[in-house]
Amino acid sequence: MKIPGNIAELKAYVAESFGKLGTEAQLEVLKLLHKYMQNEEIVKKELELEQKLLDEEKATKICAIDDEEAAIQEEILEEIRRHNHIDVHMFKDASSDPRDEDAKYVDKTMDKAIKDPNDPMAEYLDDLEEQEKPES
Repeated sequence: MKIPGNIAELKAYVAESFGKLGTEAQLEVLKLLHKYMQNEEIVKKELELEQKLLDEEKATKICAIDDEEAAIQEEILEEIRRHNHIDVHMFKDASSDPRDEDAKYVDKTMDKAIKDPNDPMAEYLDDLEEQEKPES
């Protein structure tokens, strides 16, 4: 390590080294300087760093709360999914059960297209269906 030869180089070296320090370390250095030197710039920088540390701490706590809330919401959604789960296979062959008249009706009506009286193609489709019936 080369020792700076003049005051300008020394100031640049100290500023560069100070910039590489973390916020907490910078604050400790400033507190030490403040203890031995009464300088307004040191006090301002010290207050800025303290505020920065408080803001970072606050942001960390907010992120932790957000993560916790997200985990709780995910648990709630998972619980809702568990309770709302419907076994689709349970309804797959409902009409094959001879005792279930409602299921037969539902299955038959689900297969047919809904006829809209306002649909201009409805009459044409009805005519086609009637033509197919006698041939069968």
